[in-house]
Amino acid sequence: MSQIELATNDTLNRLAVHVRNRPVDFASLARKKDKYLDESNAAGVYAERHVQSSIYDAITHAHIKKIMVSPIPRNAETLHYKFRRSKMGTGIIAQDLGTGNDKSEYNYIGVAQGLPFVVEVKTRSQYTRSGGIEAIETSQESIQTKLEPLQDFFNTNRFGYIAAGPRLVFRPTVQERFKSRGGIIVEFPMSRYRFKEGVLRTLAQVKAASLQS
Repeated sequence: MSQIELATNDTLNRLAVHVRNRPVDFASLARKKDKYLDESNAAGVYAERHVQSSIYDAITHAHIKKIMVSPIPRNAETLHYKFRRSKMGTGIIAQDLGTGNDKSEYNYIGVAQGLPFVVEVKTRSQYTRSGGIEAIETSQESIQTKLEPLQDFFNTNRFGYIAAGPRLVFRPTVQERFKSRGGIIVEFPMSRYRFKEGVLRTLAQVKAASLQS
């Protein structure tokens, strides 16, 4: 496969600004089934929901058009990959048909003005063996590996790539490397600590309500 190139356009840039500026409404993101959510991964689920709801809000209320949501049908297949919905959140998993192993997971996939794009949602930093914090893929090799299944599906080597999450998740050096590759950083208008507090508070309210019903 040819080398993947990260790109953007006016529609994707406007969408990124909308998600970046939209306040997080925890109450609207809550679901009754959240009483079963493990607190350790609840922040990620809520962040994915926030991104998804912000994209729909951009289309319906901010009038950012030319955006296609859910462009990959359920259980779609290419010659090399099969795509399925993740059990939690809004993501899609690409399975390698040759090995039977999962190759990549995407928190959100869409098409903006003809450009396929992915959103990778992070709510906490990840520590590497060297001690650095790497929350997102920044090397050409890792981006290539991540997006190869989508290259197979969309038959293109140009993709938009948004990394989204609360503030303080993506350290400045990681942001610069990611943006130098053509990626877009979108930080929610609150820190990761405040975001986690909001999620845990909402979970407690959901669980309390379930006990009263």
